[in-house]
Amino acid sequence: AINDVAKKVDAVGNQSFTPTTSNTTIKINDKVVSKQQGVHYHSKFNKICNYAKWHKNVMLVGEAGTGKTTIANQVAKAFDLNFAHLSCSAGMSEAHLLGRMLFDGTYVESDFVRIYENGGVFLFDEFDALDGNCAVVMNSALANGSMSVPNRKDNPTAKRHPDCYIITACNTWGTGYGTNEYSGRNRLDQATLDRFCASKVPFDYDSKLESILSNGNKHLFHALTELRKRVKEFKIRRVISTRLFERGAVALANGESIKEYFNTIT
Repeated sequence: AINDVAKKVDAVGNQSFTPTTSNTTIKINDKVVSKQQGVHYHSKFNKICNYAKWHKNVMLVGEAGTGKTTIANQVAKAFDLNFAHLSCSAGMSEAHLLGRMLFDGTYVESDFVRIYENGGVFLFDEFDALDGNCAVVMNSALANGSMSVPNRKDNPTAKRHPDCYIITACNTWGTGYGTNEYSGRNRLDQATLDRFCASKVPFDYDSKLESILSNGNKHLFHALTELRKRVKEFKIRRVISTRLFERGAVALANGESIKEYFNTIT
């Protein structure tokens, strides 16, 4: 249960919320891990933590702005591990994954290689936009416990640390059948998708968090929730993300009406 508590928005419009939870621990396998005080956790946080421990690779699939990046960071903090992330844009190259070599032969390590060998949580954001060549490079790393690092001449093979957990965040299921909102996503091959065969997690908006971020304004919360429902019903190309609840609370606290706010966002 989440206590409906939030600090008032200060005069310059900054927000500082202090949501609390009655359950301050989670159980990951047989280990009890403490949650951070004053931090809200998505309802699927425990499942994601356990899937990470069991399967090492986890795929989160959900709308933009649902908090996928945030929860990956929370997993790292719960495990007391380092966190790094990379966006799988069209400009991403193999060097972003494996590191690069300078003109003098010096090897520059990538964040992915660092986490892969030393442990930590690594997030591949926008994973369903991944280029096919990068996916092939990644497949070995995700399944075989090692990967080739050709630019590191003195040690060309990286071995996966037992505490290396890889999380991917997607807006689609990687089938290539893009939705109205995410039409430009790629089709991931079955070898890549098979790395997550038992650890795909549908990740939806968190209404409890959105209620907190609405800063106690029930009219704002219900209006945005209804707007999201109608956008989906009429297949309008628009995302009603969690950010709109947070920013709406700021706008209303500084004197804007709900009608004015909705005119702005629509």
